[in-house]
Amino acid sequence: VIVLVIVTGYLINRNSNSPTNSAMPDYFSDSSSWKEFNSVEGAFKVSFPTFPKHETHSINVPDSSITGTLELYTADKDTSSYFIQAIRYNGGIDVSNPQANLEGAFNGRVAEIPNYKIISSDFGTFVLNDSLDYQIQSDDYYIYGKMVLVDQRLYALEMACEISKCSTSDY
Repeated sequence: VIVLVIVTGYLINRNSNSPTNSAMPDYFSDSSSWKEFNSVEGAFKVSFPTFPKHETHSINVPDSSITGTLELYTADKDTSSYFIQAIRYNGGIDVSNPQANLEGAFNGRVAEIPNYKIISSDFGTFVLNDSLDYQIQSDDYYIYGKMVLVDQRLYALEMACEISKCSTSDY
């Protein structure tokens, strides 16, 4: 169930003409270093290479009455793209087995990637929360990612880059 929401968020970013799509002002005048970004809506803090674009979408979990809000943040640097999805569910997600939730979300994510090959996937913890780290290859690019489940919130952090120009130093 969580799987489809992650995939939907990623696809919305790539294909969005949504009226809620807005670019926040780019006030990062010094582009030589990454800047800390605090999201009130997404309830997280992260560093981005540039000030991220932000989109908000209402979501419905398929085959259920569960709804939620997807906050999507994107930024680019050279030939790499960075994504943060913060999904807040309006209750009802059974999180008693977080590894099953993360595995379901990951399987849904890879199923939407054409010609994918899973390079690695490992459960872990991130700031005392269950997480899943992964690397996926598809045609000419890599996707490095981490999913973190925090109560009724699912966070997905990803870097996508061309294989020939990929540097994990920015991940």
